[in-house]
Amino acid sequence: MKSTTPPSRPGQLILAEVLPIVTAIYSLLEAGNQKARKFTDEECEGKYDPWLSPMIVRNVVCRGLDALSVGEIKFERRDVANDGIELKFGKYTIKVWKATPDGQLPPTDEKDSQARIAFCNGNLFSEDVIVYRNLVVIWDVNAKGELRVQLVAPRAVSSQQELGQQLWAETVPHPAIQIKARTPEQGKDDDLGHFEAEEKPTTQTGEREGEDE
Repeated sequence: MKSTTPPSRPGQLILAEVLPIVTAIYSLLEAGNQKARKFTDEECEGKYDPWLSPMIVRNVVCRGLDALSVGEIKFERRDVANDGIELKFGKYTIKVWKATPDGQLPPTDEKDSQARIAFCNGNLFSEDVIVYRNLVVIWDVNAKGELRVQLVAPRAVSSQQELGQQLWAETVPHPAIQIKARTPEQGKDDDLGHFEAEEKPTTQTGEREGEDE
C-alpha cells in the first residue's frame, strides 16, 4: 500500500535535489559579501549601506552564475528587474533574496508585482500533498559578519492555513562541509525515506519504475 502521508520535513529531500546549484550560490554569496565589506571599509568609512551592499552582492552572484552556466551544473539564469535573482534548475524556479532582519523570507502581499505574487502562489496544493516548484534562497549576515543561507518554500499570498511567509526553511550547509545526502533507500527507516520508497516501487533489478536511465 502506498503511503498517503507526506514527509514531515519535505525541505530535506528538496535541498538534496538542488544542493549543487544552492552550494554554488552559497559560495558566490560569500564572495559577494566579502567584496561588499571591503568596499564598505575602504569607501564608506565602515558605515554599512543597507541598499548598496546587497546590490554589490547581487552583482557578484549574477556574474558568477553566468560564468557557471557553461559548466557542469545545468541551469538558466533569468534577468528580472527589482526582484532579486532568478534561475531555473531542473523542475524548480529558484529566486535569491536577502532575508529580513530576523532571518525570514521577505513578505509578499497584494501590493507587490503580479509576477512576484504569481511566483509565491506557484507551489501546487492538493488535499494531502504540496507539489513544490518555486523555492527561494534567502541570506543574511549577523553582527559578526557570519553568513547564513537558507532554502525556503514561499507560502501562497493571503494563505489562511498558517501564519508566516514560508512553508518551511532548511539551513544550507557551508560549501566547505562535505555532505553526502542520504538517498531514500539509505534513509528508509525515517518517514522521509519511507514515503519516497513507497511512492516509486522498485523492479527486481532494484531500479525505480518510471525513472530515466
